[in-house]
Amino acid sequence: MLDFDKLFEAHLVNYFNENEDKFSSVAEFEAEVPNIYLEWSQSPSDALGGLTPHSFFENIEKPEELLSILIGTSGNETNPCSLLLDRIVCVKECVSGLFDILNGEYLEKQKTIAAQLLVEMDAVKNASQEEKDFIGELLESEEV
Repeated sequence: MLDFDKLFEAHLVNYFNENEDKFSSVAEFEAEVPNIYLEWSQSPSDALGGLTPHSFFENIEKPEELLSILIGTSGNETNPCSLLLDRIVCVKECVSGLFDILNGEYLEKQKTIAAQLLVEMDAVKNASQEEKDFIGELLESEEV
């Protein structure tokens, strides 16, 4: 599975090395990181066969595939790419799979991410009271 954090980190290092003289402080560079991320997400990548990171996720239509990537990239030491999370929110058919994660044998971190996505997708209204209570508990103790 591709590590999008590492892909972006490599881009960020290259960007800094090429533009170091444009920044008078670390804080100034850090303030630019969101714009660098946006530019990276829209730039073709050799690691993705010429696709942009944004297009890579936009081309995935199957909810099972998106959720499989979510589980694979949200372990104890890893975090899912924000582009993946954005895509999941756009694919309403992911809701039932997110509830499966919430109710299944997954890490608390994965359940918390599922809960956050369900809230963002306005899907909590379809949850049982027990699920709503659990989502509330997860998001209160949020460490993601």
